Amino acid sequence: MADKYDKYRPHTLCLWKPSTSDRFRETTYQDAVEIKGRWFQGRHEYVDSEGKTQTAEHSAFVDQEVPLGSYLRKGKLSELDSESTNDPLNITGPLPSDAHKVVDFSSVWDFENVEFRSVSMT
Repeated sequence: MADKYDKYRPHTLCLWKPSTSDRFRETTYQDAVEIKGRWFQGRHEYVDSEGKTQTAEHSAFVDQEVPLGSYLRKGKLSELDSESTNDPLNITGPLPSDAHKVVDFSSVWDFENVEFRSVSMT
């Protein structure tokens, strides 16, 4: 269902949320899902969990909470091969591009009591 804020989220993004660790203690990921957002390419600074200023390469406004350690990619699931839907680090398909790791998440409420969520990615 569309809402009046969809115009602020014109892009389709693929989201891989962390799931568990495998026997080698490597993170595994849930199958990718499509979410709505606005993708920004360009460097900006954010403060990491240790209070240090870091530089992110990309950011996005998204329509839901995104856990740290997740991966985001601008584009649709239909652009990915079936093997890529559960592995953001091995993307193949007709339009391969990198998925970017989420390193910061914040949310802000506007005057109409609507939450805007922002992520930063490396």
